[in-house]
Order: sequence, then C-alpha cells, then structure tokens
Amino acid sequence: MAFPLKRSRVGRPCRDPVDQLRTQMWFWATLFRSGLPSADALERLLQPELVRPCADGVLRSGKYFRYKDGSRVPSRIAGRKYPVDLAEKAFPGTGIYFNSVMWDLVRGRRLTVEEADDLLWAMSDEVRYVIFDSRRALIEPRRRLKKQLYYLNDEVSQALAQLGTFEALTAVVVLMAKAEAIPPSMGLRQAAQLCYLRMQKNLLKNPEIAPAIEAVFVRIDECFLEWVGIHDQMQLALPMQSKLQRERKLQ
Repeated sequence: MAFPLKRSRVGRPCRDPVDQLRTQMWFWATLFRSGLPSADALERLLQPELVRPCADGVLRSGKYFRYKDGSRVPSRIAGRKYPVDLAEKAFPGTGIYFNSVMWDLVRGRRLTVEEADDLLWAMSDEVRYVIFDSRRALIEPRRRLKKQLYYLNDEVSQALAQLGTFEALTAVVVLMAKAEAIPPSMGLRQAAQLCYLRMQKNLLKNPEIAPAIEAVFVRIDECFLEWVGIHDQMQLALPMQSKLQRERKLQ
C-alpha cells in the first residue's frame, strides 16, 4: 500500500511521514543510550562543531531538537558528518532504529517468501533462537540454528512478543509481509498479527522506544490491515485498531 506525502509548510517540499517516524525512533533510542538529558546535550556530544552561542548565552544549534520532533531527517551529504553514523560509533546498535527494513515495509514494499526468510535469518540470535528451528550439537555449548522457521504457534508467538524489542517488532512486521507474499497465507497472517498485538504492551514498557512507538503502531495498522471472514474468498480488510486491543489487555 502506498501512502501520500504530507506537506509540511507552504513553499516547502512534502515530508515523508515514515522518515519522520524513523528519525524520532532513532533520536529517542540514541538519547536513552547516551544517558544525556536533552537534544542539546546529545548534539554537543556528537557534533560539537555545530553548537554556537545564542542571544541568551546558551550553546545550541537546534539540529538535534528538530530530530526529536521529526521535522528534520538525517541525510548523507558528501564531505559532511552523518549523524546516524556518529551515533552508531558512540552507541553501537542505534543505527538499526533508522535503517531498519521495517520502514520500507510500512511504505508498502512487498516481499517474496525467500526475501522475508533471508531478512529474518539476518537478525540477531536473540530473535533467531525464538523463530528458527535448532538442534543440540554434542560438542557445542549452544543449539545450532537451522534456516527453517518454526510454525508461529502460541508458544513461539508468546516468546517473540515477550522480547519487547524493536528488532522483535521488525521480525513480526516481516512475518506479516511474508503472509501477504505470493501465495498469501491466511494462517500466518492471523498468527503474525496476533503476535504483533501481544507484543505492544511490552514495547510500550521499553524506555528506548516508548516515546515514539505508538505512532509506529498507527503506521503499521494502516499498512497491514486485519482480514476477517469465513475463508479466502469471503474476507473484508479492516484496520487492526491496535489501541482497542491494547485497552483490552490482550494476553
């Protein structure tokens, strides 16, 4: 599903709402990991050369403050430092919040089954040991993973939802996209959406992403509709209404 861009101000180009979301997600995760109190403090740490005294004597440029509300998006410019790379170097693991494949998926990118499986296989062991089959090797301390997904039954769904991380959310969005691949899978679609709804209460408790995560839920709901009906030939696509599901404290 493609989404129109929203115009920010008269005379200015349209701003991509997904870029706004991923910028805010990246900013809040980076600020949390830094332990710093504000956007200004983060800017002074990562790009002190940008900070100049203002009329009130306070040192600021406002660049990172605009990242906070998504009104500015980090971009690569030849010969200039890239904020996402600077943050990743200082706080490893923050780059995923800006560069995640999930942002392409909520823009409407379609996946093949093989592409979805490759994306899931490339994730961290924390996620892979939940969703992929594994076997015990006699001389190895950990179970050896096989590139064969578990069936997304209730046990696997609960375990993935319990992780409550941004990467786990990305995994379930990839699973929802896989369910829409050719041929579509009604069973996987329902199981992945249930896992997504279960996961939300844990994501809301994650301090790295809590300030921006509800807006991400709204975007996912708009992109991945809930299909209801008797069988594949008699279905109706409806918004998933995640807020309602959260209020019901879905277990």
